[in-house]
Amino acid sequence: MPYHDTLEHLLEECELANARLEAFRERATSRFTRDGLSMDEADGVGEPVASAATLEYALPERDRDRFRERRDRIERKCNAAHEQGVELRLRNLVNTFGLQPPHRDVLVVALLPDLDPGVTDSMTGLTDERSTTRPTVGLCADLFADSPAAFASAVRLLFDESPLVDADLVTLKRPDDPSASILEGVVAVEDRIRSYLLGSDGLDPALQTHLERETRIQDQPLTIEDATRPPRTC
Repeated sequence: MPYHDTLEHLLEECELANARLEAFRERATSRFTRDGLSMDEADGVGEPVASAATLEYALPERDRDRFRERRDRIERKCNAAHEQGVELRLRNLVNTFGLQPPHRDVLVVALLPDLDPGVTDSMTGLTDERSTTRPTVGLCADLFADSPAAFASAVRLLFDESPLVDADLVTLKRPDDPSASILEGVVAVEDRIRSYLLGSDGLDPALQTHLERETRIQDQPLTIEDATRPPRTC
């Protein structure tokens, strides 16, 4: 059965992400950020560093199989929706910016606090930073870290060359303390991307100011190009 609209798809993606977070919280025993492992140490452990495409949640195989089945069901519904001409905006972002599955998963995890206030308790319990209710770079890496090498690869999901950062799909708020690790940076979805994913057809105010064509109709449906183009500075 296909998705009827983009919000139905997004909410099911969020339900899957939330279930994975709960499973991770219950079963995670090795937290590389808490062990104080540096990036240099992670790169030098002698294991091949995995590519983003091969990263999976650091869960027991039984849990992975369960979540793979849910992922397959979501993909089948996405394909059926596409055949019926239903626009799924999260999938549009994935295809437009070449996001690998872990990039998509990080994007959805970063969106969770905006859609489900109850998830903030989980975020606080999973991060080492008690003052934040949003995911950190360290948490996002931990989710995929079943080895130091995997942790090093997962951190790169939020490096500057990552499509999430390069295309301004997410923001990274670095700690005020200049000596703090990048792992403590807080990850959030850009405002215009969040509005786009939630199905908004209004133009983001910052984007509207910098539209290339001033004659554009204000209430024209928001396109993926409009939604994801960073505002230009004057």
